[in-house]
Amino acid sequence: MEAISAGKPGLELRYRFEHVDQDNALSNANASTLRTRLNYATGSFQNLSAFVEFDDIRVIGPTRYNNASGRSSARTDYSVVADPSSTEVNQAYLTFSGIDATTLRLGRQRIIYDNARFIGNVGWRQNEQTYDAFSLVNTSLADTTFSYAYIDQVNRIFGKDSPIGETDMRSHLMNLGYDGLAIGKLSAYGYFLETPDTPAASNRTLGLRFSG
Repeated sequence: MEAISAGKPGLELRYRFEHVDQDNALSNANASTLRTRLNYATGSFQNLSAFVEFDDIRVIGPTRYNNASGRSSARTDYSVVADPSSTEVNQAYLTFSGIDATTLRLGRQRIIYDNARFIGNVGWRQNEQTYDAFSLVNTSLADTTFSYAYIDQVNRIFGKDSPIGETDMRSHLMNLGYDGLAIGKLSAYGYFLETPDTPAASNRTLGLRFSG
């Protein structure tokens, strides 16, 4: 199909070195890692398009850090650098753009609201946090963006093979941003997080944010 042949591939390499020197009994950590990211975005067909992205994180040299994954590869005698080795699907989603000023997306995806304090991708780590979700973004009102997402699962930075790598959810997220002010952006949000396996971790957050 033309939508596939007209697509665009992408390749990204990100090397990272992190040193941790803490005043405790743990050995200093030195984490040398390389992330290889390969993705492909199709063209549009009947207002539908697809995107798939794979990440591979490798340790370069000896493993001298605790990757915090809870796996046997976690060197608990070292300080923590939460960059475990992994190979997995980072994103895989369908996008529908057939409604005016509205984007609908279904699948594993990156979601970042405002400064990512509550909802984000933990982008400074090698293994990005993504969400299995349905999301909606509408910009039909001038200078206004309304975002909604239903989250089914959070794919955390520790990797799919980690016992803490995935969190089941039944969560609703809403964010309304207005940037028509000359002095900054105003946001209102409601994040209703439900974690069926750990009910005590469920919470609701309502708030206003101004960024100038």
